[in-house]
Amino acid sequence: MSALSTYHKLLDLREQEKNSTYHKYQQAILHFEEIATQLYELLKQKEDTEEQFQHLMQESGVTAQYFSIHRQFIDRLDHRIIEMQPKVQRARSQMEQLQEDVTSAYIEVKKFEKLIENKVRNHQKQVQLEEGKLMDEMSMRQFLNYEVR
Repeated sequence: MSALSTYHKLLDLREQEKNSTYHKYQQAILHFEEIATQLYELLKQKEDTEEQFQHLMQESGVTAQYFSIHRQFIDRLDHRIIEMQPKVQRARSQMEQLQEDVTSAYIEVKKFEKLIENKVRNHQKQVQLEEGKLMDEMSMRQFLNYEVR
């Protein structure tokens, strides 16, 4: 059963790889959430600013200077939003790739666990067959010894 210890060592290695990949995946999730939250906050800020501006225009009107300042602020927000969108997409892609890697690592671990399980089962069957042969041989000898007497 020395080969079985080799499989156990390989299983341990695969489990370490799985845990490492899972840890990277967790970090990627946090990174994605952080960047996505920043984008959400920019979008929310733009929406709130536009609502406030619409409300102000309806109630009292605005000056041309205030309108210009507001437009510049909205343009800066739009520019920051446009800059954030590719970052969010890259973070999402990285997170999804790591999720696939984690799934593959789990599959590899399960393969080794199943392989070890099959090896143990086959070894137990082999031991039972050997024991059965020994029992048959012993009973045959006893029978022959009894006949000889």
